[in-house]
Amino acid sequence: MQRGAHPVAPSEESGSSSGTIGLHGRFGPFRGGLPDRHRHAAVVVADLVLVPGESVQIVLERPERALVICFGVGSTLHAASLHPSIKALEIADLSRHVLEQADLFAESNGGVLRDPRTSVFVDDGRHRLATQPEGAYDLITLEPPPIAFAGVSSLYSREFYALGRSRLKAGGYLTQWLPGYQVPADAVLSMIRAFVDVFPASVLLSGDDNELILMGVNGPSITLDIDALERRIGERPAVRAELERIDLGALTEIAGMFAGSAEAL
Repeated sequence: MQRGAHPVAPSEESGSSSGTIGLHGRFGPFRGGLPDRHRHAAVVVADLVLVPGESVQIVLERPERALVICFGVGSTLHAASLHPSIKALEIADLSRHVLEQADLFAESNGGVLRDPRTSVFVDDGRHRLATQPEGAYDLITLEPPPIAFAGVSSLYSREFYALGRSRLKAGGYLTQWLPGYQVPADAVLSMIRAFVDVFPASVLLSGDDNELILMGVNGPSITLDIDALERRIGERPAVRAELERIDLGALTEIAGMFAGSAEAL
């Protein structure tokens, strides 16, 4: 792999004539019946590989405040907690019952709700964002329920993305699980278009089969800096161990997640 910083380029794989997106699906089996590995990986990897320009690079290297919308089994929240620079970790979920079951999935979430940095809000994620000042977060990430569930599609709207971006610091980023198999292809493409309209500096990552990840930066561009990536992994043993656990221990494996740039989308 050539070293240095490189613009994130689209994959050479293309969609079919029906609009289906072709991706490099190769992650391991689901755990507990939930496709959480790719979402987990996205957050762990995010501040390691995205460098949105010199003026905001320091913010991205040292994220301090993160918001996770929807708890699921807690693997995404746990992944965010692995970064030593995180000082405040927030989870917003409408269901108190989901949060009360967190200990049943301790293997996936590492008991993250007991982390002293974690604040729990039984609240709609949109409302949580709306009550915060602009530029409040380094990271906003979503692990929403299936898109067909009532109200979930609003989390894939242009209005929601605009709200999310307004709450990001310069160089902050937003990541979101996009299960492309749950809705028709034209709906998936509409959701991606809404994301790209708000986050021109964005990429699409591939997970398992049709599991996708949207990732956008509140900055001018995204590059993949191999030297910086190797250095940051070396500085963060917990992150390195987690990457290895989810089969992303090699730099080539991380780079292989990138399926398309904003220009391609």
